[in-house]
Amino acid sequence: MSRRSFLGGAAAAGALTLGACGSPRSARDLTFLINHTNQEAQLFDEQIGVFLDGDPEHRITLQNIASGPQFYTRLRTVSVTNDLPDVWYARTLDTAFNVSNSWQLPLDEFIRDDPDAAVDDIWAAQVRQMSVDDVQYSMPYDLSCYCIYYNRTAFEEKGIDRPDDESWTWDELFEIAEAFTESSGGRQTRWGFYFSLGTWFFDGVFRSNGGGLFEDDGRTVVIASEENIATLDTFYAMMDSGVAAQPQTLGAAVDPFISGLVAMAVNGSWATAQTRDQIGDRFAWDVLKLPKGTTGRREVATAGGAWGISRDSANPELAWEFIRFLSDTERLNLFISEPLRGIPGRISAAEDEEAMNASAGLPPESFRILRQMLVEDAYEVTWPPFWAEFETIWNNRATALNGGARPRDVLTQIDSDVRAASARFFGSEGGDR
Repeated sequence: MSRRSFLGGAAAAGALTLGACGSPRSARDLTFLINHTNQEAQLFDEQIGVFLDGDPEHRITLQNIASGPQFYTRLRTVSVTNDLPDVWYARTLDTAFNVSNSWQLPLDEFIRDDPDAAVDDIWAAQVRQMSVDDVQYSMPYDLSCYCIYYNRTAFEEKGIDRPDDESWTWDELFEIAEAFTESSGGRQTRWGFYFSLGTWFFDGVFRSNGGGLFEDDGRTVVIASEENIATLDTFYAMMDSGVAAQPQTLGAAVDPFISGLVAMAVNGSWATAQTRDQIGDRFAWDVLKLPKGTTGRREVATAGGAWGISRDSANPELAWEFIRFLSDTERLNLFISEPLRGIPGRISAAEDEEAMNASAGLPPESFRILRQMLVEDAYEVTWPPFWAEFETIWNNRATALNGGARPRDVLTQIDSDVRAASARFFGSEGGDR
């Protein structure tokens, strides 16, 4: 069904109202909840007007909750009162949880009957994350991955060439990083590398070394594997030797890469725009592919934003038309590609973004490597339905690593806690080690 045939081609401009979710249900109205910046919300506001242009019969009520905790609190609250927004920003990390709670409607029938859905243009890894048991529940907004940001100016000053990121390994990264360590007055003033304890970042690193957080079923817990322990032992040995910076040394308010304190840092595709703005012309920088692990593979973890339709929608047909509109190439170019703020959820829009980045001449010059990793190295996984609980466990336990705790002890504790979380969802102890 095309948007024109669905809306009937009415001539008058549609109304747009900003308000709160929770208004009385009407098949003529949609409620739309997002979790974005005020600037992005304005773009959505404008595009709602484009979608409704020529349709006087329908209205879309937009609410933006910029705070992540408040956004999720709102979702939990309205789910209890059976008043979920018709359409909301449904992260792919949350798909299995939303589906297990019957929050989202399956989209397979809409996709099958709509040639404009163009699922073949969506990243395979994202389709998997938006699906449960091979049934798709969302349409894409963006897809994110990690990479290595590096200070080109610092490399040039040291006479070190750009690393060969097609084949480099983590050992090679650490060896290069060692050349950038500097001290003054008995205190270290520069480090070669910085990483944070991001959960899905480490899932990719663990997998590249033969481990992982979960099996692909999103249920079997393998966190305390010997491969994972060896990986964290290596990373934290780099901290102990001063090659990698320790978060408690830098202070929470300091971005180690933007401040120039480290030569290389792990960061996400979503950070290119803010890094560009914050560094300005103070030094040149670029991005590199993630290193390969002991398996000889580069395993790239991904997670993204998407649009879901709730079980409480009084007009799921209109909601489908709206999320398909939000996820088309034109909209993704507007929301993501043109401001060069990440990777859009469609391959065609990502290709457009590469051309826009090259034409603008803005850093990172090697922006293309982000798309290359998604094509060549991104693995497909459905994140478990207890992901939020897992992240809370990980964050609470993993802080002990920065205090000197042994990776084996910490991962064993996390493994035990997460198995209990898995058991609450699946009724068993999360598989064998």
